[in-house]
Amino acid sequence: MELDERAIKEMLKLKLEEGCLFFKSVRVWLTRPEAIAVIHRWISRLAGEALLEGIYEAGKECGRKDYEILRNIMEAPSGVGELVEWLAPFYAAMGWGKMTVERAADSEAVYYVENSPIAESLRGFGQPVCIYLSGYGAGLLSQATGEDWNGVEVECAAMGHPACKFVLAKKRRKELVFEFYGT
Repeated sequence: MELDERAIKEMLKLKLEEGCLFFKSVRVWLTRPEAIAVIHRWISRLAGEALLEGIYEAGKECGRKDYEILRNIMEAPSGVGELVEWLAPFYAAMGWGKMTVERAADSEAVYYVENSPIAESLRGFGQPVCIYLSGYGAGLLSQATGEDWNGVEVECAAMGHPACKFVLAKKRRKELVFEFYGT
């Protein structure tokens, strides 16, 4: 998938009279990253880890649904390595940051995201904050392969790392979190 500014402009359609923005045929909306940061802070403050896990599951569900959309309108591949590499320009085009793949195999994928708008908006938060994106990646791979994938953010720019690092694997979520955080 070749995505450059011209290609993106051709894929975005604004229907001003209806107040709608579309990426190809899919309705999208724009918001500032700070809005997501505010939501994250309030959820964390009021409900703690249980509701944050809900954000992960929401990301996973959205990833599953978006894979079907991407497969139908942009012919997204279904192989793990090919899909993860294919997603890098999509991440950039959507403004989610610059994605760099470390490795992608049949049972595990590891990638970095520089300039995550969520992490940038929550610098100094003290814990990984891109939980939605780890769920989203797991949902994409789950839907593409027909197997259950889960993800965890193991490094986060909000904690001072140069980029956010995600590990996706065919493991139970609790097992994967325990592997990296011991809890």
